[in-house]
Amino acid sequence: MHTLLKTTLGACALLALTACDSAEKAAQGLVEKAEQAVVEQARESLGETLDQLNQTVDKAQESADQLLDKPAPPATAEKPAEPAAQPPAATTQEI
Repeated sequence: MHTLLKTTLGACALLALTACDSAEKAAQGLVEKAEQAVVEQARESLGETLDQLNQTVDKAQESADQLLDKPAPPATAEKPAEPAAQPPAATTQEI
């Protein structure tokens, strides 16, 4: 009977460890999903903020152009291509 008690306790301990492992895996999965949601929300928020900033800069540029009596650039459906990166000009030092 003593052996039966040891076997039963061992089985219970094994079940408890298995349940803990399953709970840990479930918690880890939940943490990963939460992290992904936070990253996605941050990206959306940053994108919206940048869009608002771009609109504000565009309005400021239009106002500056009006003050300087410059004609407004023609409206285009697509954004203008960004200029190619130019290497910095070589500087010479006088000796």
